[in-house]
Amino acid sequence: MAELSSAQGGILRIAKGVVHPMELPAWAQGRIFTKALRDRDGGLWVAAADFGLLHFRDGGVDSFTSTEALSGDHVLGLFEDREGNVWVSTSQGLDRFRPMAGALYSRHDGVTGRAASILAARDGSVWASTSTAVYRIDEGRVSSIRQSRSATLFEDRRGRIWMASQYDFGYMEAGQFVAAPGVPRGTIDGMAEDSQGTMWIAHRGSGLLRLRPDGSVERTPWATLRDRGRVSTMTVDPADDSLWIGLWSGDVINVQDGKVRSFFALREPDSRGVTQIRFDRDGAAWIGSRAGLTRIHRGRVTKFGRDSGLPCDGAHWTLADERFVSIYTPCGLVLVDRSEMDAWSAAADQGAGMKVKARVLDHWDGVGQPSNVSAVGQIESVQLFTPKATNSRDGRIWVVTGDGFVAVDPLRIPTNDKPPPVHVEQITSDGKSYEAREGLKLPPLQRNVEIDYTGLSLAVPERIQFRYKLEGRDADWQEAGNRRQAFYTDLSPGPYRFRVMAANASGVWNYEGDTLNFSIAPAYYQTLWFYALCAFVALVTLLALHRLRLRQVSGHIRGRLEARLAERERIARDLHDTLLQGIQGLILRFQAAADRIPPDVPARALMEKSLDRADKLLTESRDKVKDLRPSASDVRTLEEALAIEGAQFAELQPAAFLINAQGAFQALHPIVHEEALLIAREALGNAFRHARAVNIEAEVTYGEEALQIRVRDDGLGIGSEVLDSGRPGHFGLIGMRERAHKLGAQLTVWSKPGAGTEVELRVPAAVAYPLKSRAPTGLVRWMVALRTTLMRR
Repeated sequence: MAELSSAQGGILRIAKGVVHPMELPAWAQGRIFTKALRDRDGGLWVAAADFGLLHFRDGGVDSFTSTEALSGDHVLGLFEDREGNVWVSTSQGLDRFRPMAGALYSRHDGVTGRAASILAARDGSVWASTSTAVYRIDEGRVSSIRQSRSATLFEDRRGRIWMASQYDFGYMEAGQFVAAPGVPRGTIDGMAEDSQGTMWIAHRGSGLLRLRPDGSVERTPWATLRDRGRVSTMTVDPADDSLWIGLWSGDVINVQDGKVRSFFALREPDSRGVTQIRFDRDGAAWIGSRAGLTRIHRGRVTKFGRDSGLPCDGAHWTLADERFVSIYTPCGLVLVDRSEMDAWSAAADQGAGMKVKARVLDHWDGVGQPSNVSAVGQIESVQLFTPKATNSRDGRIWVVTGDGFVAVDPLRIPTNDKPPPVHVEQITSDGKSYEAREGLKLPPLQRNVEIDYTGLSLAVPERIQFRYKLEGRDADWQEAGNRRQAFYTDLSPGPYRFRVMAANASGVWNYEGDTLNFSIAPAYYQTLWFYALCAFVALVTLLALHRLRLRQVSGHIRGRLEARLAERERIARDLHDTLLQGIQGLILRFQAAADRIPPDVPARALMEKSLDRADKLLTESRDKVKDLRPSASDVRTLEEALAIEGAQFAELQPAAFLINAQGAFQALHPIVHEEALLIAREALGNAFRHARAVNIEAEVTYGEEALQIRVRDDGLGIGSEVLDSGRPGHFGLIGMRERAHKLGAQLTVWSKPGAGTEVELRVPAAVAYPLKSRAPTGLVRWMVALRTTLMRR
């Protein structure tokens, strides 16, 4: 176990009784350190009594003063929070230090100028080009190799590092820069090497150059290659040594032996500026552009963009190793597990879609935008120096940013495992704010409701992600990003439960989150009793309309019946007053004439016989006129008439016959009495003559709503075809239905073979019973009472 102590002149480390002086920067030597903090990662933070702060980590030391990011030189206190952030209070402010995914190499490490390109060599070194020099980085140590303007870097098969700037072109060998012979000065937009060791050079002014291993140079003018614009990138297909050239226009051409073999144009919007062409281990070509990534494999072209999991459009550079596929985009470095990308590729080959899980490292993780790329991605306006990203032998990913070069170890990305606390702060409804308390009741008719919530993560508060759900309104969780408000309009009255959860920058969710139960009071017309009242009024209205319509129909039918009855009475009167009276007079006159003929005259006997026939005709005519009168039977009630009919039928066909009446007797309209009797008599006749029944029953019910007549038997029953259309040559059922239709009544016949038959006639009360015989109800009773009172006065 080691101990540290501050002494005059420095810091001592004591381990197993042995004292080791700590190596300090120049400004810290000779100072006395009074404050110290050991963080969770084992790092040591030490503050001098009057000036500066030191951080000992991994065998190295970082120093911070007012000229190196510290807000003030006098440190007042040190503190580490629950998420691993180290807070430093100084005389001038409060500073926060937190673990970052990216380690920046910039002017503090001796790298000057604007970063241009980065290349990892096979020997483990990393080469970096800036606007002022070319640097070599070995195990964290930065060495300046040569003074040079921004250059494109490339390593050939022999391990030589080629450098192409606007002013020179050559390679580093044995620590010396060797200019390439035969290559004219000028801008070089790309380099590539085939399997034979031949260098291909895209020279903007001279065309496509082929630099052979023996030093000879062959030139192919751009005009012969269907020049469609300036070259932006170039690579060799490992399968056939052909050359793939990307253009600023978004076109890609394939060249072999100096001739164009194929041509491909990116069809996506804003696909100008092909940034890179990379071949994967399965032979697929990945083409990066402003629009994203395009994959070409076995003739199938697939877009890898936002729909596939890319967080933004545009791909500056891509890398692939056994663990990750790295995509350097305008919104940061995107890491995708190789297994995820292989699964996406397999789905793409089958024509299917898939969305991968991606980890994004952006400026909050210490990874910024690439150098020479504006905020809007107008990369074609500047010289593109490549590569923009590279994989070093130790597994780190190096990228070019505007501030320098950033190295990221994908296996050691800091992770915050502390879920952020979540809290609902307040509700603002129609401009009025309410404290977020349990059981909050909002007034009726709330149109705009805003719910404010927050989450606490001091590491990267800008990257907290929220999702919320309003139970009673939302069917599923709503992804809010880093927005801290939920908005709702026109919420219905009733109870609600608002739930919100949050995740920190590492994607660790607080699933418990926070909840708030509140309710919105209903307006009077939104209450259940109001709905019930409306339903009741609607029901009463429908019933009233139904009764009104029923009365209209019944009145129409009664009018027709009254017309029929009046017409019959008129015909009876006319026959009685004209024909019968005339016949009676003629008979009397002929009788007088016959009386004057002597008895022994043969004409007297003939006259007597004629008068007898005339009397018989007169009697029959009177019977017919009698039938036209309202009384269609000589009995008083319908059930009595049916009893007589049943008794007469029983004499012809023996069967047990029973008739009964239900309800208080009410006089029937004469036409209804007659038609109902005829329909019931036909039903009884069918039961006695055809059913072979043992028991036959008739029932008359004087109901409040309708007159019902049922005739039932236990006979053979009737087939469905006969029920529908009647027996051929017989019109009993058809006649019954016609009579019921004329009455406005409902005739129903139930029967099955072997199960007997039941015939029911239902005549509405408004048709069956005369108005004077029905008990007045409701408005009718009131009108009758009013009329009686007025008459008494």
